[in-house]
Amino acid sequence: ADLMLVNTCAFIDAAQKESVQCLVNLAAQGKRLLISGCLAQKFQGELLALFPEADAVVGTHNVAEITAVVNRTLKGERVLAVQQDPTY
Repeated sequence: ADLMLVNTCAFIDAAQKESVQCLVNLAAQGKRLLISGCLAQKFQGELLALFPEADAVVGTHNVAEITAVVNRTLKGERVLAVQQDPTY
């Protein structure tokens, strides 16, 4: 795959650690990452700084934008698509 979409969790500590470990493992393999889900919502721009392999971070309320975000990353853009105050 050209880009790995990782749907993360941040509600339970063990799930958060598992999400981070998955991202670390994929980054170590040289994979390009699109980080989505709860961890993306909670840590937003921090994930782009922590993971230079991350082409995009997509928050919980921005899931419908994933296709557009992927297209932007394929053009070389790093994308932060996180609504600051999600409605759910």
